Amino acid sequence: MSDPVRGNITFLEGKYTFTPRFFTAIRLERTAYAFIRPRGPGNWQARQTTFYDGELGLGFRLDARTLVKGSVRLDDWRVSPPLTAFLHNGTALAIQISRGFEFPD
Repeated sequence: MSDPVRGNITFLEGKYTFTPRFFTAIRLERTAYAFIRPRGPGNWQARQTTFYDGELGLGFRLDARTLVKGSVRLDDWRVSPPLTAFLHNGTALAIQISRGFEFPD
């Protein structure tokens, strides 16, 4: 039997509103968790895996009901070479448009 693999997460977020319509946010995260996968019948691989993640987002309120947001997110996996085939560093871009509405009574 092997020793347990433990994990933890650290998360930091900052937001700033430039004007009532324009705002930004930044998020930083460090995660250390147990990566577990089967290696065969009754045989499992388990090791602590560290993951860093950062995201920068901008938002603009077009009117009282419409919000447009965009963000870019980067991640960095700190893993041993055999795990790089499963856990790739990456980048994500996102655009979100939200529109609020009310149902009549």
